[in-house]
This record gives sequence, C-alpha cells and structure tokens, in this order.
Amino acid sequence: MVAGVVAAYGTAEDPHAYGESFSRSVCPNVLPYTVGTPAAYGFAEWNGRSLTDNAPDVMFSLATNTPFTIGLTKESVAAKPTRTFPYVPAV
Repeated sequence: MVAGVVAAYGTAEDPHAYGESFSRSVCPNVLPYTVGTPAAYGFAEWNGRSLTDNAPDVMFSLATNTPFTIGLTKESVAAKPTRTFPYVPAV
C-alpha cells in the first residue's frame, strides 16, 4: 500500500523498494530509545519520542514520502504532561 501511495505521488525512483524500506523500519512495531539521551522523533532519526511529539505527521510523511501535516504542534497541547509517571496532568 505504501508503494502505491508513493507511486501516485511520484516521490521515489523505485516505489516498491521505498515501501520495502518503510516496512522494515516500522515492523516490528518497536520504537528504539537509548536510555539517558534526549528523545527525538523526526524524519532523520528515531530515539523514543516525547509525549507531545506529533507522531501522526511523522508516520504519514514517511508512509507517503512527502511532507504531511495535520497542523498539530507542541503548543496544541493545552494541559502539559507532568514530569512524573503516569504523566497525566491534573484536571
């Protein structure tokens, strides 16, 4: 399916190879993180992610091989997560 979308956008020389590469990066569904380092969840690097990162933008952009945004930013989060587990802000 990713290869079909990428082919429709015309954003990869070889849509099938891009789809294969994408599937290897997201399967198994485990987000890597190196303990003690800053979280980074972007197009160039994955190292965990913060609770306010816009994960859908990253995944949609990677799956389509084109910039994609749903317009959410860290500022869109009205009640910031707490610094301690379970990170849920008080109401």
